[in-house]
Amino acid sequence: MPCGRWPGPVTIDPSRRSFEIAGFSNEITEFPRVNQLREALPTRFVYMPTLTSSLDEKNPPSEVFNALLKLDTETGRYPRHDLGVTPSR
Repeated sequence: MPCGRWPGPVTIDPSRRSFEIAGFSNEITEFPRVNQLREALPTRFVYMPTLTSSLDEKNPPSEVFNALLKLDTETGRYPRHDLGVTPSR
């Protein structure tokens, strides 16, 4: 699996001795934490911390996760919710 990409669903085909990893995005995120009471249960939404596009600026205001991606597992959409700029210290 390429470095820097997060895992998606894996399809294993024992008869062909192969597997396929399906990703949905190249966004930089932290891996989401799963509530232990919901492990292995279907879920509609997954929330992941990520970065805003402000890091593309010449002097970015912050280099911390300051936005959330909300992955809809039914539609595949993942809108970004900007939480605002983190003030520098």
